[in-house]
Amino acid sequence: MKIATLGPEGTFSHEAVIKYEKNAEISFAGTVMDVFESVANGKTDCGVVPIENSIAGTVGQTLDCLMEFKLKIKGEEILPISHNLVGFGEIKDIKTLYLHPQTYEQCELFIKKSLPKAEIIQTSSNGKSAELLAKSKDKTKSAIIPKIAVDLYNLKILQK
Repeated sequence: MKIATLGPEGTFSHEAVIKYEKNAEISFAGTVMDVFESVANGKTDCGVVPIENSIAGTVGQTLDCLMEFKLKIKGEEILPISHNLVGFGEIKDIKTLYLHPQTYEQCELFIKKSLPKAEIIQTSSNGKSAELLAKSKDKTKSAIIPKIAVDLYNLKILQK
């Protein structure tokens, strides 16, 4: 089974695909809309996208796509969300923080308390946050990402 999901590797959606179908052939898409287009155009058998979370609420892009595309929800995976602050230096050194907007909403209190002066750079996914940090190797940069991305990009957890 070929499944489209938000990429690159290391997103919570990636983790949900593995939970849903362990042996799936995964096609990573740049946006939620790209996932829907992949399924609608027959390039993949189905797609896995986030629809809501208990802290930040519904995912607007997914709701918009459900209205635009004539696709049906086939199943549901409930995935406990746990974030990790990662980087190459120490927390006190952080000046820049890569974050997906949903992650910011989920971790806003932590960010305001622990990293109040950090510049926030929004990314298209948690996987993209991990990828940008891994490529930079800069001790003043960090990201908040899921454990799957920590492992895939070989990053150091500064705080769970």
